[in-house]
This record gives sequence, C-alpha cells and structure tokens, in this order.
Amino acid sequence: MKSCRGFTTPKKTLCFAPPPVLLLSFTLLLFLFCQKAVLVLCSLHQRELLDHLFEHYKKELRPVEDERTVTNVAVQLYFKQIQKVKENDQIITVYCWLEEYWQDEFLRWDPSKFGDIRQLHVPAEMIWRPDLLVYNNANMNVRESEMMTNALVQHDGRVSLFRAIITDITCHLNLHRFPFDQQICHLMLASWSYDGSQVMLRPAEEDPGLWMGLNRSSINTSVVERKFNKVQRASSPAGGPKSTRRPSFMQSTSLTHYIPNMEWTLIDFRTRSNLKWYDCCPNPYPDICYYFSIKRNPSYYLFTLIMPSALITTITVVGFFTPHSTTGENTEKVSLGVTSLLSLALILMMVSDKLPATSNSVPVLGQYYIGMSKNCLQSLIFPFYD
Repeated sequence: MKSCRGFTTPKKTLCFAPPPVLLLSFTLLLFLFCQKAVLVLCSLHQRELLDHLFEHYKKELRPVEDERTVTNVAVQLYFKQIQKVKENDQIITVYCWLEEYWQDEFLRWDPSKFGDIRQLHVPAEMIWRPDLLVYNNANMNVRESEMMTNALVQHDGRVSLFRAIITDITCHLNLHRFPFDQQICHLMLASWSYDGSQVMLRPAEEDPGLWMGLNRSSINTSVVERKFNKVQRASSPAGGPKSTRRPSFMQSTSLTHYIPNMEWTLIDFRTRSNLKWYDCCPNPYPDICYYFSIKRNPSYYLFTLIMPSALITTITVVGFFTPHSTTGENTEKVSLGVTSLLSLALILMMVSDKLPATSNSVPVLGQYYIGMSKNCLQSLIFPFYD
C-alpha cells in the first residue's frame, strides 16, 4: 500500500495536504476568536465589579466606615506655565496639573473574585472626591477652566485623580522697579466645606508620617491650646483669618514639567502647608500654598521705551545747547522741544497702560520720564529768555 499524508479507507487511500496559507488563516482566526473571548470575559468581570462597588455607594458621603477617621488627601501640583500677567487688574493666569490621592474605604475588592482585576478606571463624577478649590481665584468660573478625567481606583481602596486647571489668581504686584521688577505670588488650595477633623491635606512630596494616625480627637485642640489661640486671635488684625498656623512647612517643588514664558522667568517654586483656626469653628482648616517667584525679562521695554526716550532727550538737550543767532533758528529749537514732549507723552501713555490705576508708588520708570519731560520743558522755555 502506498503511504501518503491523508486518510486511509478500506478500499483506497485519500491523500490531502492543507496549503500553508489555509493553515495560517486558520491559526489567525483561532487567535482572534480567543482574543475576543478574553476581552468579552474581561468586560464581564469589569461590569460585575462595577455593579458590586456602586450598588450601595453614596458619593455624597465621606468614604470612611468610622466617622472619627480623618481622610488624608495627598496633593501634587505641577506648575506648567504662566500664561498671562495682567498688571492693571493684579491677576496672573496660570496653567497647572493637579493630582490628588486618598483612601476610599468603600471601594475595595478581592481581585481573585473578579478576574484578577487590580485597578479600575471610573468617571470622577461617580465617586466622592475632596472639594478642593483655589481660594485666591479671581473669578468663579471654576468648572469652565478645569478638565476632569477618570479616577483610577486600586483594589485596596487607593484613589488617584488627575486634572488640568487654568485659573486666574490674584496677586499684589509691586511695580516700583518696572520693568526690572520681580514678583512673589501664591496659589492657595483648600477644601471648601471640610475642616481638618474630616479631611486633612498634605503635599504629596511631604513625609506622610507627619499626618498618619490622625483622627478627630487628635485634631481637636486642647483647652490650653484654645486659650493660646484666643490670645493669638486677639493680637491679630481685624478681618481675615485670625489663626495660628501649625504645622507649617516650606520646601522646594519640582519644575520638570514647566513650560517657560517669554516675558517672565520662574525663579523659585515652593510649597507650604498650614493649619488655620477661625473664630467660627473649633477645628482647624488645612490648606496648601504654592509660592512662586517670577522675574520680568526687560528686553522688550528696554528697546521700545527706555532707549527711544533716552535718545529723544539727548537730541533735545543737544539742541538746547546749540548756538543760535536768528529768530528762525530759535523757532526750530522750540519745535524740537515740542516734538520731544509729545513723543515722551506718547511713551508715557504706553507705560501707564501696563500699570494699575491704584499703584501705591510711582515706578522708577515713571520718575525717569518725569525727569526727562522736565529737561525737555526747560529746553522749550529757555530760548525765549535769550
């Protein structure tokens, strides 16, 4: 009997050799089918897990089983860019990335019961999250200026939330040395409704051991401390938060994600966490302040304001000392003085557009223009006394 690859029957042998292309197609089809089955199975596990977690979940309630437990929220702010500085309004527009981390005791599961799923992405609107706001925000369009993403939930209850915000913050700008000025501003983050006995804030780069183990009893101050706080409040000025700050940390923050601004150079960026006691409430309110120092690049103003005005003044003074013998030459000197004054007035208008109307002091640049205008005015008047 002749042997071949195929099927053997009692009467004859049927030889059949599948082509390689057909074998490859069958293998690929089997792989795609298995992959689809795995995806469907994973989707079913995620759906079961989602139903299990949110069947009785209430996002309006703080996620702790014991009400005395403090929810520790770690905050990481990445300073991305200084977009605009409005000197007239004393407002700075900044772009930041904000990361928040906390423990949700109601979002825990056993991965072995749900297809070994160890983390889950859920919409941030479905879960409780700390109501952090920028306290020195210049406007109330909070939702229009932030991008909310999905929250990442780990199987042990750890929650991570990442969002991007563009906010206008108020800052007292000292423009006395304009355009060679340097400003120090801050961005203050705090919860709008929770005090320190419920939600405790700390910078993510800070040692977590400083805040671990806190509960409501350890946050409440003792009678002696409250008396001490009252003395501090009595000595503080009227209005604003009459408070003591404890604990308080000032430390440098990474600027690896910062995008440089053409006009402003970021010199330093530091973080400070505070606990503030108010007269209204027995418990302190935590906040995190991000201080940043910026320095203006004066090149633009040097070439558009200072050098042209210095040149105009020089020409005026030279014309003043130029000898003249006729009435026509005297008239030309007067015309030169008037033209110089008008030019300086135009430049002074450009400077005034950059300065706030309620400036506490006259900037050095303004004093410089006043002095030059005085020289031009003298050059204009003195020829009439010759």
